[in-house]
Amino acid sequence: MDYVEFRTVMEEVRVRAPNLRTVADLLRGSPLEWQKEYVLYLFGREEGGRILSISLSNRLGRDTLIWKEARDGKFSVKGAYWFEQQGRFNSNNEIWRLIRDGKMHPRQSIFLWRLCVGALPTKDKYAGESNQECVLCGFCCESADHLFMQCPLSRALWLGAPLPVKSNEVSGENLTMKVLTLVKGLSKDLRLQAMVSFAAVCDTVWNQRNAIIHGGKCGDIPSLLKEVWRKFVEFGGDKAGEVSDSRSHVVTRPLVPYQFNKMVMVDGAYKESWCGMACTMIDKFDWTWDYGYFSKEGSSSLEAEMSAIGLAVEVIVQKEWVGAVILSDCQVAVTAFDKRKCPDWKLTDKFLHILDQMSKCRDCKLVFVKRDFLTFVNSLAVQARNERLCKTFCIGEGLPPVNPSFLV
Repeated sequence: MDYVEFRTVMEEVRVRAPNLRTVADLLRGSPLEWQKEYVLYLFGREEGGRILSISLSNRLGRDTLIWKEARDGKFSVKGAYWFEQQGRFNSNNEIWRLIRDGKMHPRQSIFLWRLCVGALPTKDKYAGESNQECVLCGFCCESADHLFMQCPLSRALWLGAPLPVKSNEVSGENLTMKVLTLVKGLSKDLRLQAMVSFAAVCDTVWNQRNAIIHGGKCGDIPSLLKEVWRKFVEFGGDKAGEVSDSRSHVVTRPLVPYQFNKMVMVDGAYKESWCGMACTMIDKFDWTWDYGYFSKEGSSSLEAEMSAIGLAVEVIVQKEWVGAVILSDCQVAVTAFDKRKCPDWKLTDKFLHILDQMSKCRDCKLVFVKRDFLTFVNSLAVQARNERLCKTFCIGEGLPPVNPSFLV
């Protein structure tokens, strides 16, 4: 029976029995049974016979009202409120669970909650139509999405953040959905790091915006990046690991600790019994940089990589640097020096000599990175090997030839 036929039948029944309201009006007695004559009178022999063929259960109690939106079936004002507001909350339950994560600092949780519910007083909410320009760029209307994701200053901080992101390419209808996009597909630990990084960037942007409006202390991009990393470490996001993600808006890079103000990138190249080694040294206090390279006979790629690390250690000792990080793309060498165990007995003398030099460095750390981040120094090593170059050091000009996200 389709809807039209059903409605025709019920209209005829309504004429014959205006007071009929429920199925219970068609039942009688205990145990329950159909009022056969009444049913046949109302619905006719064909439809009435079908209704009478439906068996009745006498095991059920009296009819009760059930609130389907509650697990216990009981109505409450709280349950009605959540049902009414499900458009605001239900589709984003995941974000509230992430914000309330016990491992997140309460200060960051509260700030992210205010951000996601739209409680921050951005200019698009309270300023007049003539005064809605973003104070950071001066071009667009200051909405939460523009201020924290689209503004040039925010985009620069996102690229240099612990979780580097092309914030203007993150998809989502609003900030809440964009946060979910950022953490989607990440492991539990990396999800926490992403949330802490997100809060650190947005908090730094918000403080910079308020400093400009209310006359506080403003900072440039390098100082703001250091502030982002300081908050990231302070609030527990500095766990060892690497963010690896195939999404287009996420820029993959290792978490290089912000407290290292000296950076040395090294690489070695080996081919046909000849090694080329190179390093690039960057001082992040004044953004000066220089580089060095040399070549010699060798027996393996591992020897070339270890010699490059030895060159970096030699430079750090000569410059008397305190707090330097050496970046190498040789996982075997990095692990060997971390465990203080030589990976090849043929290189024992070289390995022990480098360890001895490392002991003279103050607060020096060796970190593994992917080759993608050592393009310049790799080309130097290959050139030194191919041209059989002797040891040379040069002063760099302009900005350091590295991924900008390393300049934190």
